[in-house]
Amino acid sequence: MKTDEKIIEDLKIINDKAKFMGIKIIMVRHLIEPHINNKKLLYKVLESTKDTELHNLILTACPKIEEIFKKET
Repeated sequence: MKTDEKIIEDLKIINDKAKFMGIKIIMVRHLIEPHINNKKLLYKVLESTKDTELHNLILTACPKIEEIFKKET
C-alpha cells in the first residue's frame, strides 16, 4: 500500500515528466483510483497539496475526490 508521501512523489514525477495535459490526467487517474476507498489517505494527499498545481491536477483527473475533501474540512 502506498503512503501519502509516495503518492505525492509520484504526482510530482508525472507533473514534471509528462508533456501533455491529457497524458497527465490519465496517469494521475491511474495513480489515484486504486485508493478511492481510502478516504484518509486521499485526504492527506489533498491536504498536503492544497493550493498547488498538484492539487488542481488531482481534482481535474478525479473530480469525485473533491467531495471527500469538502466533507472532511
